Amino acid sequence: MGYEQHFSDLDAAADEVQTHFQKKIADPRTNGAADAFCRLQLAVHEWIGNLIDHASFRGRAPEVHVRIWRQEGRLCCVIEDNSEGFDLDGQLDAGREVAEAARSFPEEGMGLPMLEAGTEQAEYTPVEHNGNRLTLAVAL
Repeated sequence: MGYEQHFSDLDAAADEVQTHFQKKIADPRTNGAADAFCRLQLAVHEWIGNLIDHASFRGRAPEVHVRIWRQEGRLCCVIEDNSEGFDLDGQLDAGREVAEAARSFPEEGMGLPMLEAGTEQAEYTPVEHNGNRLTLAVAL
């Protein structure tokens, strides 16, 4: 199982990647891994949605590279983009503080904590040539 695509249209990326996940979830050959595909689907959908809604590409056309594969009992995904990037850990900390202060779920800002809670790995790092890489993994 492998999936790899490059996108310059973020809406097309969101649609195509979601379609890929829906096919994998519905495929009986997924062999009991539908839960892992669903959790990864939610995380990827959140990330691409954030690219659409919040990312700054510094006046350049977006470039997004999505790879999904199975490895050693895990379902893995890497999303690389050429956006300006942001501080994921800082945003997660701020979201926790808002939720704690409100003692309930805020109307906005829960997407990144959901992404973190639904995956066993969520790492965001800069890459060469002014880009960023999100690495996600869920146990199968």
